[in-house]
Order: sequence, then structure tokens, then C-alpha cells
Amino acid sequence: MRYEERSPVMVLLLTLVTCGLYLVYWYYCFYRDLYSITGRTPTGLPFFVDFIIAIFTAGLWGAYVDYGISRELQRIRQANGIDLPDSTVLVLALDVVSIFTAHLLFIITSAIQQDEWNKMLQARAGQPFERPVTVVATIESSPRRTDDASGGPY
Repeated sequence: MRYEERSPVMVLLLTLVTCGLYLVYWYYCFYRDLYSITGRTPTGLPFFVDFIIAIFTAGLWGAYVDYGISRELQRIRQANGIDLPDSTVLVLALDVVSIFTAHLLFIITSAIQQDEWNKMLQARAGQPFERPVTVVATIESSPRRTDDASGGPY
């Protein structure tokens, strides 16, 4: 799959000119790109479900979505040996502040994530991305102690 570089400045301008409609499209495209590489979305939910939840939570869920996007970008960087600074803390801080500033900083976090994505595309120079390995932790169970002859746990 060919991934598209977008200008972070154009993400900002188009979002402002379209009164936020472009940002919805941008998130949809970003979800699609991340899913094609990692096999999962930033939150584990489909884009439109995350979009509806973000609307009903007045943007609080959007901060979690941005955190998830930054986390997925970090996983892709690690899997592909791309040495770029992690912007997760910056994005999360801007999103938290954005909740109190009429959500204007959500646009800036999208531009930061787009810039990070562009740098990752340039670092790969057209080569396909390696899929990050998903580690599943297992919990080993210890034998239960039984106190009576019935073999029950109690």
C-alpha cells in the first residue's frame, strides 16, 4: 500500500477553512494507514465508533485516540528501527490543555502526528513497513490449595 505524505501546515489550514470537517477525514485516513501496518486501530475500535464516542464525551475520548495514535506510531518506529523522538507526552499534554481551550489544540496535535508520519515515510524511502509484534502476556496459574477431601478450593 502506498502511504500519502500530507503537509502539516495544510492539515492546519484545511481544518480551519472547513470548520473541522477536514480533520475528520484526516483521522479516517490516518486510521486506515495505521490499520494497514499494524492490523489494529489506535483504540481497538473502528474509526466511526471512536468518532461517535468523541462527540458524546465532548472530546475527552479524542485525547485518548491521539494517545493511541502516538503509541501506534511509536510501535511502528520501534519495529522498523526508525530513530525519531517520541511525541506521545507532548500530544497528550496538548490534548489535555485543549479540553479547556475550546479544542483548538487538537488541530496542532494532528499536525504534529502528521509531521511524525511524514518523517517515518521518508526514513523508509518507499520500503514497506514491518508490522510491529504484538506481545500477549500470559498469566501462569499456580495450583490451588485444597483443605478438604472433596478437592474443592474452599
